[in-house]
Amino acid sequence: MHFVERLDNGVIIISIKGKLTGPPETDLLCERIQSKIEEGRLHIVLNLKHINWMSSLGVGALMKLSLIHISEPTRPY
Repeated sequence: MHFVERLDNGVIIISIKGKLTGPPETDLLCERIQSKIEEGRLHIVLNLKHINWMSSLGVGALMKLSLIHISEPTRPY
């Protein structure tokens, strides 16, 4: 799995290429997103266009990420 990250108009866009099947890939993705949230970056888009396989563990990781993001306090912009 490979990540490409860019900032576009205040939004972090993380493009993921390859397979999202479980650890260690899902752990790496969760760590990357969590670090962005801790930096105060709450506008994050995951581009999954180039994921060629995702297992149920990959789907579970995406659900976990959505819950982490929702639980963070909102900030006025």
